Amino acid sequence: MSSITSLSIIVPTFGRAATVVTACIQSIYDDYEHSKIKLPLEVLLVDQNETPLTFSSEAKKNWKSFIHLTGLHPSVTKAKNRAAKEAKGDLLFFFDDDVVLHKGNIQRQLELHNERDDLGMLGGREVYPETKEYFQLEQKERRKRRFVSFLKWIVRSFFSQNVERERSFKNIDDYIGRIYPETSFFFCRFDSFTARPIKVDTVRGCNASVKKEAFEKVSGFDESFQGSAIREESDFSLRLQQAGKVNYYAGDFAVTHHRQLGGCNNLAKNYATLISKLENELHFQQRHFSHVSRFYFFIRLFPYVLSYAKSTAGISFFLVLQFTLLLKKSR
Repeated sequence: MSSITSLSIIVPTFGRAATVVTACIQSIYDDYEHSKIKLPLEVLLVDQNETPLTFSSEAKKNWKSFIHLTGLHPSVTKAKNRAAKEAKGDLLFFFDDDVVLHKGNIQRQLELHNERDDLGMLGGREVYPETKEYFQLEQKERRKRRFVSFLKWIVRSFFSQNVERERSFKNIDDYIGRIYPETSFFFCRFDSFTARPIKVDTVRGCNASVKKEAFEKVSGFDESFQGSAIREESDFSLRLQQAGKVNYYAGDFAVTHHRQLGGCNNLAKNYATLISKLENELHFQQRHFSHVSRFYFFIRLFPYVLSYAKSTAGISFFLVLQFTLLLKKSR
């Protein structure tokens, strides 16, 4: 069994307020200092902003072995790969810049990696804050989400294979981190507590870790996933599986994800992010799924497009755009 002698925590950031990133970094150091871990730790912040973030002198004084990398063109995958190359640790942790670690997170991940030599990507629970801001957002979006859920139910019902599969599911484990290539369906629920680690196909990249040896074995993240780089962690996880590793989800370590209300969470108002999301989704489909499953995926995008389009013209435009991208990626 390979021995872990040091830890490296990687946090890519772009377009985020310094206060949000400070809260994330501070939670990392707080968790580490309150743990029983004796191994050295370093934190690498990969700052992709044109003007690098600045932090208070008090904060930087308390952040031991803090490395602030700058000068990178915005790309989540390139940022993670650059930091992994610079990292000195045997175990790499990846956290989003807007999460706050729950106590015991780092130690639990370290324990699980020490227990399982074949472990590939390890992911944990993601919870959301119960604040007035998020409650108001839920109220505003509730009607639209019900509409989208109804449309998704219709589409999912069209594929009887998936309906029968879901009926056979007996517990929440069946819905966590599962990917079915034959019909391109994902079951990616990552907010559940589990009493034991469970085997999965993919994890959420905002709260995850992997041994550096395994990371290098599959050459890191695929830098073809650009911009918001959605699905890059799923692509990485599947390639680890192909290399003989086993991915796990453990619901007993968590982060609170203070997801920002802009960017990829407000795609209707951010055309560039929308295009990036579609391109990355289709790139993932092309790499791992068949032509038939990519067609299923295209059909499944209908509810998503209908929920964000503002008019009949808008709907037509986005549908044509998606189909054009699909054909381009399928060649």
